[in-house]
Amino acid sequence: MAEEILFLFLLNIIYYRVVRGSLDLVETSVRICPKDGPETEKVLDLVTKIYLQNYSPFNSSCRSLMSSLLPNPSSFMDHRDKSIFSHALQQVMTLDAKPSQDVDPEQFTHLLLAIKNIALLRPSHIATYSYTDIGCKLVLLYLKIEGL
Repeated sequence: MAEEILFLFLLNIIYYRVVRGSLDLVETSVRICPKDGPETEKVLDLVTKIYLQNYSPFNSSCRSLMSSLLPNPSSFMDHRDKSIFSHALQQVMTLDAKPSQDVDPEQFTHLLLAIKNIALLRPSHIATYSYTDIGCKLVLLYLKIEGL
């Protein structure tokens, strides 16, 4: 039993290193090679999907690669905020369809914090999105969870 746990632990470490090393390698190639072409969009979509999983060992590598793919810091922040906001809206719609006892409180809190951080740090970004839809859904979902 202990050998199996050790094996899984080592396999997990190797997995982290391979994925992070791959992200770093792609970032280096993006910095060296031209950034135009359809491959750039595909890489940006893929790294955004990885980033939105909110897996902390990969977040810094994903942010770094996204910033390398986009032309300037403001476009990076806009892309990241828009992606987080869209992802949060999809998750809220998914949570809204579940019965209140099946809603994960940690996931709900994470969604609230993600939207709050965008609103506090870059209020101009949150104003450009359809925040009324997500705001109403979040309030209704909260009331549903609380049983009100």
